[in-house]
Amino acid sequence: MMEPASTYEGTPCRKCGRTTRYVATGKCVPCRTATVRRVHKNKRATDPEWVERERQRGREWWSQHGAERNLRRLTDAKREAEARYFRDRYANDEDFKERARSRHRKRRALKKGASAERYTRDQAYAQTAGRCTRCGKLVSKDTDWHIDHRVPLALGGSDVLTNVGPSHPDCNLRGGATLAKTQESLFAL
Repeated sequence: MMEPASTYEGTPCRKCGRTTRYVATGKCVPCRTATVRRVHKNKRATDPEWVERERQRGREWWSQHGAERNLRRLTDAKREAEARYFRDRYANDEDFKERARSRHRKRRALKKGASAERYTRDQAYAQTAGRCTRCGKLVSKDTDWHIDHRVPLALGGSDVLTNVGPSHPDCNLRGGATLAKTQESLFAL
């Protein structure tokens, strides 16, 4: 069980022996919680005015904060509906997908502090005449392939056309943040 942030470890409680205490009162957390529950149970059973005051307090809280919570739910639903609309609209639009990939690559490079330029997947593919930057075998343009950085962004490389090329997904994911072994011979083509 996660303890509230306003607690600390103190001396053991005389009743239960636990050391977790509230910062504001110094009371034992489990014993204080049990006491509050017991008192509220007794008040609910014996004091109808107290019950009505608590209900009124709850209504006031909801009148102040309820719209805010509902707005948040509506905003989330609206955001999801817009995302679904764009997914459906651009599901087969290759130009849109290419622009999205380009924005993602640029953002990733800038987060790493590297320089970035715009290029297309076709340009990256042509950079090595379709050869994998890791294993040197031909990458089929029809299959799914990755854009691989010769000098990875993690090692200070940049996201520019002269630093990228195609690679098989297995080769790229296996390579991680390492320099491509066949880089010089591939880029000399």
